Amino acid sequence: MVPKAYAGEKVGHFCSQKGGLVVVEYSDLPTEIQEETEEGTGKLRDIAGSIALHVLDREFVRRLAEGGDGVALPFHRANKTIPTIDATGAPVKPESPNGIKFEMFVFDALPFAKNPVVIETRRENDFSPVKNAEGVDSLATARDDQLRQYVRWTNAHGAGVPTDASGLPEFVFEVAPSFGYDEASFADAWEAAHLAPVIGAGSVLS
Repeated sequence: MVPKAYAGEKVGHFCSQKGGLVVVEYSDLPTEIQEETEEGTGKLRDIAGSIALHVLDREFVRRLAEGGDGVALPFHRANKTIPTIDATGAPVKPESPNGIKFEMFVFDALPFAKNPVVIETRRENDFSPVKNAEGVDSLATARDDQLRQYVRWTNAHGAGVPTDASGLPEFVFEVAPSFGYDEASFADAWEAAHLAPVIGAGSVLS
């Protein structure tokens, strides 16, 4: 999980329900509850956002798939705005939801787990969703967050890549997963290099 960035962020919420761990999808949680704050601090009450990264025991998955012990994952209703055509074949782009989608989510398996554990991670390392074509949570914001991560890794080893106030580099470069897929593996590859890699516009560390 990561702490939610703002009340209405479209992530599930880790919650305790009847003594068990559950994730309540944002579309199932009323807005007024999402916006509730702690008395005295003003901080959001339901802050633990699910980023949909799960590690599941193989035998647990097998038990769920076989449907033993009355296990059955529920359906979730999602109202969708679906482009369609009218009677003449002309395209129609509805301004409000015109369809219903029923979804099943892997996190609904959590209440059936004997020893569920929630681990908090850093948003800047592990979470930059792509949910919109533009603006917040878009391809552009995810790309920028990845570049900021690359800069943190390289500059920690003295690369001196210039950035703006937000940590975004002045030019685009890439770190291939074969060079480093996280901070630790990147550090190992950097230290193992015979010569310090040169970072410039369009360069790829691989």
